[in-house]
Amino acid sequence: MQDDERIKMLLHEYGVEETSSTFNNNVMQRINIAFTKQTKPLLNAFILKLLKIVFSIVLIAIIICFVFIPINNFHTPLSINLSGEVYRQMFTFIIVFWVVMLMNMWLNKRWISKNVFV
Repeated sequence: MQDDERIKMLLHEYGVEETSSTFNNNVMQRINIAFTKQTKPLLNAFILKLLKIVFSIVLIAIIICFVFIPINNFHTPLSINLSGEVYRQMFTFIIVFWVVMLMNMWLNKRWISKNVFV
């Protein structure tokens, strides 16, 4: 009860005070500094380009294998027999997955460059 009286007194005494004239500017400067800090990427540009090239080469090699090698010549070490339909479904899933993934990356870059979420 006594705390309530003290809080009321403090609010009455200091609650109507205005902030300093530079308060808003100081806060905005701190926010701008926080947003403009340069972040260091996890991988440098050379390694990232190298990984993209290796991924592209592996992807092209897999596509070439699927196009030029008949499905019946694939020997899997699995104990179950996979039909050509299963291989086709797996290949289709991989293609759809990467198309959607790349489209998502493109959209994210586009939105981030426009600062939609900031």
